[in-house]
Amino acid sequence: KGNVGSQFNYTEGQDITNILQQNSKILYHATYDLLSIGHSKIIVHENPVDLLIVYSEVPLFEEVWKTSNRRKVRMADVVLANKGAPYGYRGCRYMHLVSVHPDTDAFKFTAYRANYPLDWKLSKEEMDKDPILKACKVNMLACIDGGIVDTCWRERVQWVGDLRMSAKAIKALTNDTKIVAFALHQIADSFDPDSGLVMGAWPCRTPAYDLKMPMYHLAFCLTAMEYDPSLLFDEKVKYVVETSMEIWRKKYYKNGFISGVPGWMFVDWDFTNEEVSGRSASTETAHAILNAWWYELCTLKKEESGIHLRAYDNIFKSAKAYSISQKGKPNIHATSCAISSGITNSKDCFDFLVAQKWNGNIFKQVTAYFGYFVVDAFAKFDP
Repeated sequence: KGNVGSQFNYTEGQDITNILQQNSKILYHATYDLLSIGHSKIIVHENPVDLLIVYSEVPLFEEVWKTSNRRKVRMADVVLANKGAPYGYRGCRYMHLVSVHPDTDAFKFTAYRANYPLDWKLSKEEMDKDPILKACKVNMLACIDGGIVDTCWRERVQWVGDLRMSAKAIKALTNDTKIVAFALHQIADSFDPDSGLVMGAWPCRTPAYDLKMPMYHLAFCLTAMEYDPSLLFDEKVKYVVETSMEIWRKKYYKNGFISGVPGWMFVDWDFTNEEVSGRSASTETAHAILNAWWYELCTLKKEESGIHLRAYDNIFKSAKAYSISQKGKPNIHATSCAISSGITNSKDCFDFLVAQKWNGNIFKQVTAYFGYFVVDAFAKFDP
């Protein structure tokens, strides 16, 4: 609870979040932690004064806009005095009800969970007794929300790379056949035939928003193939996968490698290596992970990749590991993807990953999202 103010003025058309930031010390507010509810529906009942609803990742209202990243997440709704309204929850863990009214106990709202009805392969008892399965279940229930989103907090965006991980979990743990197909169909709508890519996140800010991410386009194609290798479940998805592969062969296949694909070369959030986060990775030169996933996609499609495997090793491999770029530093992400994709079966690379596990680097440099590929690489040698 906060009891720190008197009043503020609002003119129609003003940015609500700017007003809140400027007046955060002269408002009354009550904060609610919706962790146990996950993504939810909110019904705000009739209240005696105008009420603002602010969503954030932090419990203290005064810290909602403290960092530049938080200021990018501008989520707020308004309910006029003596009126009520239903809302689909906008994401984030905390909900702040803000007003000039000093009695925050007078605010009335109802929040309830609305889960997608997944058909689980295992019983509730079996799922609940295994902490990993229980975590997967809770995560899926939270992230299936009008598609398959990356998180029920903050952005709540359908990132294509995250979709691949969720699709694998849904296929392994449920009998559901609809939600992954629905998400793939949505993303197929973003296909740009000039570049041969879908957008890295979709639906996005506006239909014209340009967010090309080469690795995530391959993630889209791989998700579709892993869901149904025949691609018969959706003609639009089939068209995008096959047409984009034709475009890539014509525009980006050069001298035995895929290169020159435009966009953000994001792999993972490793802040020790800007090549991994895509901040310094070149789109013009060959990229080890891009080519490994292209090789994996062509393998699933039973088509020739055109990748020169000996040249791949000569360019990206040094000592016992692969690098992201030519003659770069040995890298956990590149090495894991080389093994996971099947482009190499080098025991030396496996030994490198084992060493990175024991020295703690895997846990410092790899997120839970990308951890799948590390585990998959381990499983290739130690099922």
